[in-house]
Amino acid sequence: MTVMEDVQSPVTSNSHKRSMSWWDSLYTGKPLKLSSHGWDFTNNKGPFQLLFTAATLKNYTDSLELRRFSCRSISFDNCDFDGEFTSDVSNGDITFAKCNFSRCDFGGTVWRGVKFNECKFERCSFTLAEFEDCNFIECAWADITLSGTETKLPNTLISNPDKFISAAYTNLNKEILSRNNTNPSYQKMRLESTKATFSRTLLKNAESHGNEDAYYNALKTHLNQSLKSRAKKTAYELFLGKDIISNFWSFLAALLEILLINITGSLNSWGKSIARPAIIGLSLTLFFGLLYGYIDKNYATGIIKGFDITFLVGYTKHSNNDISQNMQVLYGVNAFFGLWWYAILVPTIINRISRVN
Repeated sequence: MTVMEDVQSPVTSNSHKRSMSWWDSLYTGKPLKLSSHGWDFTNNKGPFQLLFTAATLKNYTDSLELRRFSCRSISFDNCDFDGEFTSDVSNGDITFAKCNFSRCDFGGTVWRGVKFNECKFERCSFTLAEFEDCNFIECAWADITLSGTETKLPNTLISNPDKFISAAYTNLNKEILSRNNTNPSYQKMRLESTKATFSRTLLKNAESHGNEDAYYNALKTHLNQSLKSRAKKTAYELFLGKDIISNFWSFLAALLEILLINITGSLNSWGKSIARPAIIGLSLTLFFGLLYGYIDKNYATGIIKGFDITFLVGYTKHSNNDISQNMQVLYGVNAFFGLWWYAILVPTIINRISRVN
């Protein structure tokens, strides 16, 4: 059975991103001539400036009577994709494994149930693209363009959402921005807002479709990104001179929240680990117990005192007006860390049980 001709006549890319979308990672200021190409990569492991469509994939799989389509170790450079890539066009699953996508445009495409395993996306544009029920497992990301309203990810799992979010790109070239009546501060503010939107979407998807590592990674990403977005917005308004006092305190509050939430999150691996806060609690008890034992010259009594105060069961028994102010301060510090630890451990246990149920 013959396979349809891979290479067809040159066409102009239907995307204006390279020539007009100055904020996009694909932007070069000029259009790109592409040649339509089929999906047989036997003699071409590095397709360059080619257009790949769902229609040609359908023709290819039908001609070979394939029950699934798998693309492995292919490097797409300055390529565009077009159409709806679903199980209908491949007669089964569509999988990309260890493929590289460089300066590729996914705009105008729909991908349903497609798996991307250990692929790399560099300076790719996902605006106007939809990925439904897709999996991106251990993929690498660099300078990708997203749109909070035009990039759709319904029920799509990304195993490393932190790297996906941090790779989001916007053009910060001052000369280009000035020609378009904007500036780097505004673009950064908009970018952080877009990243916050996607962090919330990825968390929602990971709740029902991801494994434990993906879920807690998404939780960490969302908590941090929402605060970063708030900090960047207030910083931009300070730059414009709006509500200086209010925005100044809001900015400081956001930075403080980022610091505290990361310290707290690290104590229980963002809710994933019960063992870590348990070990920290025992370490606190031992540390303060040995310290009290050294001060009182009785380590057995010191360990008991460290347990009482850290676990908040005997703080009032040991803290009274007869002890020095220095000891009262030490007891207070011990009780504070004990309370903080307790407030982390108990919700972590409840959350883990709730997740399992």
